[in-house]
Amino acid sequence: LSLVYGFVKQSGGHIEVDSSPGNGTSIRMMLPTVNEDEPAHKAAQHAAAEGGSEHVLVVEDDDEVRAIAAGFLSRLGYRVAEAADGSEALAELSRNPSVDLLFTDVVLRGPLSGADVAREALAKRPSLAVLFTSGYAPHTLSLDTALSRGVELLGKPYRIEELARMVRRAIEVRDQAAASSRRASVRPTTARKRSIS
Repeated sequence: LSLVYGFVKQSGGHIEVDSSPGNGTSIRMMLPTVNEDEPAHKAAQHAAAEGGSEHVLVVEDDDEVRAIAAGFLSRLGYRVAEAADGSEALAELSRNPSVDLLFTDVVLRGPLSGADVAREALAKRPSLAVLFTSGYAPHTLSLDTALSRGVELLGKPYRIEELARMVRRAIEVRDQAAASSRRASVRPTTARKRSIS
């Protein structure tokens, strides 16, 4: 239900629910109509999806959703590894140091949430890029401030273009942070002049 609600709200629609004991429940989804006169350049904008060649670990406990995400990323040129829960994800990250981006659902089955996985992974590999996804509204998720440094959240459901844009952004944020860290470490230190009176 949260995915359906997220999809409807993301599409600019709303939901009406009627329920009465003994009669059942009726759910109506109201969605905006499509404007067939949409400019061609706007449609072309949606079609353009920039990919890459980095290695992405997809962590998702729903097999079908994981297969879709992995398929999208493969189509975009990324190398993809998959994990069905937090423990499997951490094992894959330990086994495979070439993973550039952790793409994880926030809510996972089992004892570890996506935030737990990210926190543990970043403690061992601070240079890892992280992208969260969820069908829940952002304000209902407990993503602590330790994970807020440039970490992005992609709402479900998402199109391949949205995934492509968010993956590139997460990787670029990581690369910029690494570059500024390198610059800071090679910056020459100048001795302060001491005044003698």
